[in-house]
Amino acid sequence: KIMLDKDEDLRVILTKPLGTGVIMAAAMQLQADAVSVDGAIANMRQSNRQAADIFMQNNIIAATDVTGFGLARHAQNLAMRVGAMGFTIDLASLPLLSGVTSLFEAGITSSLHEQNQFAVTIYGEDQKHKNRSAVLFDPQTSGGLLGVFAAKDAENAVNALVKTGHRAAVIGHLDQRFAGIK
Repeated sequence: KIMLDKDEDLRVILTKPLGTGVIMAAAMQLQADAVSVDGAIANMRQSNRQAADIFMQNNIIAATDVTGFGLARHAQNLAMRVGAMGFTIDLASLPLLSGVTSLFEAGITSSLHEQNQFAVTIYGEDQKHKNRSAVLFDPQTSGGLLGVFAAKDAENAVNALVKTGHRAAVIGHLDQRFAGIK
């Protein structure tokens, strides 16, 4: 466990778009279009090696990969590992694969989706963004990296990631005011 300054502004970066779980579930049901499937496969084929190197060059505090447990569960575990109580995610900043939102709107989810949702503490659930927030529980195959940075380092890391072809974004920040994911 890392001891953090309670007043430090810690940002969290995601290095790849989300949605491989729902796209593959839709493909198995013959409900996904070829563009979405091709995009998901290309996303899964992208190695995390270069992103990990960029993280190391930009003073990463802590990191994990995003896999079958989904973004929310990995984010909650990462926050706890660095001594933060909560994690605020900006849903609008989440990079998504093509077609993901419409698949959730159609009621398609992967077999692990519900299990992932029950494993996370959600603080102040936002019902108006329900379809967008569904991606938080989508299990990823060969998902991106999730990294915690000081605010000044996060901007540099995202810029370096984008220059190397990653669809990376600052997706939120650690928060000491509540427990769980908001």
